[in-house]
Amino acid sequence: MISIGSIFAVLIAAFIGYFGFKENQHVQAATRSTPTFFFHGYGSSYRAEQNMTAAIRRAGVTNTIVRINVSRTGKATLIGRIPRGTRNPLVEVNFADNRLSGTSGSYVNAYYTTGARYVRNAINAVTKRYGYRTINAVSHSMGNLEYYTQPGGNHDAPTMSRIINHYGKELFK
Repeated sequence: MISIGSIFAVLIAAFIGYFGFKENQHVQAATRSTPTFFFHGYGSSYRAEQNMTAAIRRAGVTNTIVRINVSRTGKATLIGRIPRGTRNPLVEVNFADNRLSGTSGSYVNAYYTTGARYVRNAINAVTKRYGYRTINAVSHSMGNLEYYTQPGGNHDAPTMSRIINHYGKELFK
């Protein structure tokens, strides 16, 4: 029996492969393809993303998976490297404060402050180091809200090319 997670991973691989290939047809050889960030949900970690990213690698869409660890203070540390010429790199994002428990006040306000800062720091750690101007994102549950609550108006922020949101089993009902 095929699991919902496997189906989701294959859909993501097809999505990244198709649009990565289509986008690369129009890009000069000196530039890189678009990285895809994976944001986990409440109480989770990058481990929840590993089956999806591994399936995408096995499908031949990419050969590079790196991780960004974001500490409780918001410091983003890159684990691994993206070699020059990498096709469709995948970035597993791991939040140490995966329940936003280190914040005071309402939990919703924590998304708009702490959670958004975690996401911004993770994206900046990769885009500034490697010069990416466009990114993709796959987000689950809490990762969705955190991504969307990033403050706008930052002209140095990368452009979002594609995004896949997943809220759990209800997506497939």
